[in-house]
Amino acid sequence: EWDLSDLYTSETAPELTRDLDWLHKACADFAADYEGKLATLDAAGLLECIRRDEAISTTAG
Repeated sequence: EWDLSDLYTSETAPELTRDLDWLHKACADFAADYEGKLATLDAAGLLECIRRDEAISTTAG
């Protein structure tokens, strides 16, 4: 079990629910946008992919 007390006030904190909802959508959107398509990205597209991955990783911890 993870100790999230440094990040959220409780297991029912609205911020935790918000972040989990965002992660669910962000991961689904990321997969839809990039699965099987990485080889076709130009430099700007790859940079955007990396930035989105970093945002997901930062929120997910």
